[in-house]
Amino acid sequence: MGNTLYLFHGGWYLPVDGSKPRAKLTDIPGWPKSAPRWADGVIDAVSVPANPMMFGQIILQHGNESLNLRFTGQGFQVVGGPTPIVSPTAEAVTAGAVATVGSSPIFFYYSGVQVMQVGGMNNNPPQYIPTVHQNWPATWHPVLTHAPSGRMGNLWVATKDGNFVHHNGESWSLALPDAQATSVSVGNDNSVWTAHHSATASFPSVMNPPRGDPGEGIPTCLT
Repeated sequence: MGNTLYLFHGGWYLPVDGSKPRAKLTDIPGWPKSAPRWADGVIDAVSVPANPMMFGQIILQHGNESLNLRFTGQGFQVVGGPTPIVSPTAEAVTAGAVATVGSSPIFFYYSGVQVMQVGGMNNNPPQYIPTVHQNWPATWHPVLTHAPSGRMGNLWVATKDGNFVHHNGESWSLALPDAQATSVSVGNDNSVWTAHHSATASFPSVMNPPRGDPGEGIPTCLT
């Protein structure tokens, strides 16, 4: 604000250029001290709307409510709120972002593996993150085409983007960067079979993988 970055933490805020000492949010003129959710000044997220009609404002969120502040040049003052946010996931928000479509801000609220869009025509129920954000990394949150095959610590499954991934009991990894599969199956001997349209391929070197690394021995190419 005013060409200066402000940081917010634990009910306090301060400019990073050191032009002013840190101050309490609850000391901002108009702060709703009598509102239970805002009494201590602790917030969950801060966003700056790109809407020109809201120039000089920031939006604070705590739980399922938001508060609008305007930068006056000397400091902040409350100009709106608290306003309820229509979001079933708002109580458990772990991250947030805002984008502007036309003149309307669109808020993205993240909770675990879900994201909810609020604003404009996008008041949607919570959705799985990769279904909202295209090209989301499959190793973070894969979109599966079928139930995983194998055992705990050695699970394999095809993904919507045509690849297939492996789970070692802790995290997902791409089996092969350029591989293609519509389904994957694991045999009793731990051999991994993949199908892609009318073709099939097997990974015999995955048989009887060492304990602690079920995916060791994955070949680097398909033939």
